Amino acid sequence: MKRRRPALSFIEVILYVAIVSMMAVVFIMFGVKMIELRSDTEENREVVENGHYVMDVITYQVRDAQSISLGTYGAHPGALTLTADTGSITIDTATKTLYGQTVRYLQINDGSGAVPMTSDQVDVTNFVLTNLQRNTEPANVQVLLTLTSLDGTYSESFQTSISLRE
Repeated sequence: MKRRRPALSFIEVILYVAIVSMMAVVFIMFGVKMIELRSDTEENREVVENGHYVMDVITYQVRDAQSISLGTYGAHPGALTLTADTGSITIDTATKTLYGQTVRYLQINDGSGAVPMTSDQVDVTNFVLTNLQRNTEPANVQVLLTLTSLDGTYSESFQTSISLRE
């Protein structure tokens, strides 16, 4: 005599559906969290990359300049004007409206027009220059730069001191 396996009972079906549903919810929550973390990481990377790029450009321009002819020191937003072989170079901030909010960005102007130095993904929240030159020493300027992601969740400060080459 063959025994037949009884069909799944109603309770077994409910338990099966509940377990599969819980596993699906866990996987979906894990995926959403991974997407959020990736987005945060991209914003952080954008801020850091912009900061390093700006500091490299400013360092190069100051070291390559013949003199610092003018500067707005000690207050945000700062401005720096350098005299170089090719003419005057100005590094300062400007504003634009992105996604309904006003954003400050750094720009460099070598006489042929201003070129943005920071991307549309960051806001320059602090750009302070300090004149560190003493007496007969070469011109020396300290740069303090703070960049913030557009949503305000990540901020990074960068600081350096740069002397003119003699």
